[in-house]
Amino acid sequence: MSVQTHGHQLALRAFEDLKISLLYIPGRVWAVDWRVSKLRQFIDEKNGCIGYRLTDICRQLDLGISASHASRLFHQDMGVAIREYMKLKRLQTAAVKLQTTSMSVKEIAADLGYQTPADLFRQFKGFFQITPLTFRSLSRTHPAFNQIVA
Repeated sequence: MSVQTHGHQLALRAFEDLKISLLYIPGRVWAVDWRVSKLRQFIDEKNGCIGYRLTDICRQLDLGISASHASRLFHQDMGVAIREYMKLKRLQTAAVKLQTTSMSVKEIAADLGYQTPADLFRQFKGFFQITPLTFRSLSRTHPAFNQIVA
């Protein structure tokens, strides 16, 4: 197997793992606290780019709990820390935008609230093991990448 093919397989696996982690946490019973459901819905609607302090979000959503309590509940019910969930959601959104739009990486980074395109590049490469532009290129030439759009 060539190094390039191995890299493609790693990226595909990472994207599939990301989608699964955002939708399903193994071993979890989905009796999620209503406040966690509300937080998750808010994060999902904002594509993980909330730019607020968690204290402000708890107040805005009228959760009636502190930020630290919301964090503990989220981690307990979802199996992942809230900040990690937001990061994964932003990476998923970036991948979808790379696959479905002609937006530049710079535009996607700005749209998702990254301070610089380099921040998106670093996180994307760290998770998918390939650069955003390579991911876009592969999604246009390899059918398997087109099947994993969220």
